[in-house]
Amino acid sequence: MREAAAGTEPKEAFGLHSIAGSLLYLVFLIQVVPGIVGFVTDFFHLQFLSEQDLSVLSLTNSIDTITTILTVLFPLGAQVVLSKALGRRDRDELSRSYTSVILGQTVLVAILAAAIIAFRYPIVALLGADESVGLLDSGAMVVVFFALGMIPCSLKNLLYITLYLEDASRRGILYGIVTGSAINILGYLYVTAVGPSLFRYLLAGFLSDVFAAVLLILYKRRKSRICRFDLSLFSMKSFLHIGNLGLPAGAEYLYVAIYEFVVIRYTIHTFSSTYLAVFEIEDDLNVIAESFVMAMCLILVYRLGVVYGEGNRERIRNEIRNAWIICMALSVAVAVLCFFVYPRMVELFVGDNGPNTALIKRNAVIDLCLVSLGTPFYAANNIFTSVYEVRELVKHAHLNYLLETCVLFILFSMVLSRFMGVTGLWAAYPAAEASTLAVNFLLMILYNRRLPSGWMDFMFPGPDGSLKKENSAMA
Repeated sequence: MREAAAGTEPKEAFGLHSIAGSLLYLVFLIQVVPGIVGFVTDFFHLQFLSEQDLSVLSLTNSIDTITTILTVLFPLGAQVVLSKALGRRDRDELSRSYTSVILGQTVLVAILAAAIIAFRYPIVALLGADESVGLLDSGAMVVVFFALGMIPCSLKNLLYITLYLEDASRRGILYGIVTGSAINILGYLYVTAVGPSLFRYLLAGFLSDVFAAVLLILYKRRKSRICRFDLSLFSMKSFLHIGNLGLPAGAEYLYVAIYEFVVIRYTIHTFSSTYLAVFEIEDDLNVIAESFVMAMCLILVYRLGVVYGEGNRERIRNEIRNAWIICMALSVAVAVLCFFVYPRMVELFVGDNGPNTALIKRNAVIDLCLVSLGTPFYAANNIFTSVYEVRELVKHAHLNYLLETCVLFILFSMVLSRFMGVTGLWAAYPAAEASTLAVNFLLMILYNRRLPSGWMDFMFPGPDGSLKKENSAMA
């Protein structure tokens, strides 16, 4: 018997009755807990790995960033499509989109992982691991782990998005997070006890991702009702549409990789390879603020996606108002906290890894304090991006990511370092974020063809005030 038509079933049939009450809890599991676990495992890196190993991780950061693209590109695109279909109560679209994205993503990721592994040595050499730096073999080993990790990580992220949609399957997120986190931490403890090495730490992290992905797949097959996998429903058009919506967020990692490639090589040749360890410390310790902002934006995309799919204009206005008030207040509080906590964290977490430890710590403190100053601007830019994704303003999202993570970041790094020395590299982050925020406000004014007059203008309704012309309920 054919399922009920879209929009005719009650919210309870789609697990919507508790979506507002459980969002923060679920996002805390999806984003913040893995961030804390990553923070703990990074402690082992900073304490027990050599300066050379930290330099290897920093050198290969751009590859890690590139391999992350496909692990988030399709899940984030699916987040937009599935949340809107959920708001419309469209079971057919939910299953079609889920089937298309999980099949297409898995095949594509596996092919690219094999290609990265095959060309690992030329890739590491391109990053700057020549004979004078001497990081070729260890860098190639790290790249292999990054490539292999694409497969379980992409599956995990997509399944988190899917399990998140209905009450009956949400507990699977808890199981997946707990399993992966426990294996990861226990693995790091074991490696530290038997003899810390970069290879063993990477292997422990990879195995935790594999076990978590397998558990989520089994749980999804048993519990999920609204997103079923049916090969006959696969649609290349749906897969490409999801990819297009997720492309700006995925391209952000490419832009970051470009920034890392350019600035790391610039740092090596203008200053010293010693400062690469500062970039690695920033990546490891800045997880608190970054995870917090990403968690807020996951909440925002889901909530805006559902109410946008329902076509409830008043609820959209309330959601966007609450997002700006709450997110900005919390981001300022987190920034102030991090500004005072980061120096203590550097002293506590960074071990004596070589003759340049004092120089590295001093610059890491300066870097992290400046990063904390940029956190409110970073949060505001991510609110704009969440709106772009829900409204399918793909060009706006691309421009936002390109400016803040690549173009302006590189520009300010080059210019400020000429006047401020190496400190200019660390000051580039808040300067780039603040400048990008100014551009986002300008885009809003140009799109609406007026100065902001209310909260609805932050949803980019256009000059006529309507959000979606083909949906009369939105007019």
